[in-house]
Amino acid sequence: MKINITKQKIYLLTLISASFLALIFVINFVLDQNYKDKFYPGAKINGVSLSGLSFEQAEKIFQAKLDGFHRDGQKFIYQNKTIKIYPIALSTTDPDLSREIILFDLNSTLNSAYNLGRGEHFFNSLWNKIKMVFTNKNFSLQFKIDETEIRKILTNNFQELEKPGCNPKLKFQDDNFTIADGKSGLTFDYDLAINSLKDNLSKLNFESIDLKFKLSQPEFFKEEALELAQEIEQILALKKIELYTSSTSEFEFPYKTFIVWPVEFKNWLNFTWNKELRQVKLIFESKKVEEYLNTIKWRIEKPVKEAKFKLINNRVVEFQGSQAGYQIDLEKTLNNLNQEIILNKNNTTQIAIKKIEPQTNISNINDLGINELIGIGTSSFAGSPVNRKHNIKVGAQSLNGLLLAPGDIFSTNQALGDINAAKGYLPELVIKGNETIPEYGGGLCQVATTLFRTAVNSGLDITHRKSHAYRVSYYEPAGTDATIYSPWPDLRFINDTPNYLLLQTKVVGDNLRFEFWGTSDGRQVSTTTPKIWNITSPGETKYIETTDLKPEKIKCTETAHYGAEAEFTRTISYPDSDKEPKTESWYSKYRPWQAVCLVGIDPNKIATSTEEVVE
Repeated sequence: MKINITKQKIYLLTLISASFLALIFVINFVLDQNYKDKFYPGAKINGVSLSGLSFEQAEKIFQAKLDGFHRDGQKFIYQNKTIKIYPIALSTTDPDLSREIILFDLNSTLNSAYNLGRGEHFFNSLWNKIKMVFTNKNFSLQFKIDETEIRKILTNNFQELEKPGCNPKLKFQDDNFTIADGKSGLTFDYDLAINSLKDNLSKLNFESIDLKFKLSQPEFFKEEALELAQEIEQILALKKIELYTSSTSEFEFPYKTFIVWPVEFKNWLNFTWNKELRQVKLIFESKKVEEYLNTIKWRIEKPVKEAKFKLINNRVVEFQGSQAGYQIDLEKTLNNLNQEIILNKNNTTQIAIKKIEPQTNISNINDLGINELIGIGTSSFAGSPVNRKHNIKVGAQSLNGLLLAPGDIFSTNQALGDINAAKGYLPELVIKGNETIPEYGGGLCQVATTLFRTAVNSGLDITHRKSHAYRVSYYEPAGTDATIYSPWPDLRFINDTPNYLLLQTKVVGDNLRFEFWGTSDGRQVSTTTPKIWNITSPGETKYIETTDLKPEKIKCTETAHYGAEAEFTRTISYPDSDKEPKTESWYSKYRPWQAVCLVGIDPNKIATSTEEVVE
């Protein structure tokens, strides 16, 4: 009898299990049939249900939200002063400086939500689909922000309203010194503002953000600083400080000496708070020491010289050999000063020097194997403003003659180096909040775009490339541009040929022509004409308030740009080897951008005092 009961239980359990599995498979079948090319039930982004929507429908819903944010921006408010930060920091004259500081990755987020339950191991896929039927899966829209840039914009626009505090300070009157009291202060809590921005972005809720003050207290008190009075007097008693340079174990360097008199080095002295030891220390201030070193570095430093070559009658001849450079190591020099002068009470210490090795150091030109044209890239900058044309020429010339060894990874930002007045560049204006601020770098995306096209046509392995935020006339046809801005985004590619490559840059009228010379390994490159679709209207003109114009005066700085998507394909074949052909595509999405006009406002209407708050 017991045996029969056990058999019945087993039979019943088997039947229940089979029925459950059958139900699961039926649910799976129904989901696959009813939600083919649609989001499964339970899929959400930022709480918005995607169930039953196609990928295109979902994209349209969220893109409308993002377009609204691009149009209206994010407001930051303190009392009656308001600024707006837009996802793109706009240049008033040059699109190369208009870059994204808030970037949404809608496509990646939609793909994550769409692919849950698809394209996985069967049972994992099945389990995920079943879970989504009974429990929601909410995805957060992915985004990135440039916190440093946003903080800089907020500071530039609101710092006039702050009353920052300070630690006790040294003050000198002839040979005597006093210690001034530290002060409490009020500064805006930019960390809180940026966190509020992140919260808004994560929820796609772009309510205004009110800036809040925070009280800043001195890290230490005057009484603690006064304990260092004897040490200060000992430093001031030094008749001079002798700084010297000399050879190191790593390289030969000539001996040079520099005398710093008390009238100079006493201004270097400052207090700092050691958080770990919780005590005040006397130091030489980094900024002051750097200012002094900048006045003598021309007698010490030597710029690195890369090996450069140029082509004459299809022959490469050396016109600049490589040579190591030398720079003052500020951090080590400062450590030497604080150790030897402050702690040990010596009056001599060393200026630390670091050797900068050239990236290209070729002694035998005949071994380079550079004898034929590998690839060409061109672009036109006709119609550019004077400063932009100037910067393009400076940037192109700085790259002319550079060599890439086999396997070298070429970084455009690294190759261009610092972009500043010392390098011969001219500034352009960029709108940040209510301010227009001069920045360097205009025109260099023309260089990057030309370099991208040259690398594409040469069949090189391109590892990093980003298109512009919106379509720019200088870079037509759409889809073949590249944007750079140090330190990121960058244009990078690899010399994956077996020989050296020589870069030749030429400016002919308003046209750039870049050439890679080397020895062909037989690869053949073909590219398609860019396909351009989904052209969208730019919308109404955007007006941005600024104090840089007279009240009610209007100055239009940006023409309208139609949005579009673009893509082209490159195929590389290797007829002289067994390597399989390689096909890859570059996709670009350009957002529509309305015309932009600046509107002058009265600065007196936005000026706000914090006197009452402070007191």
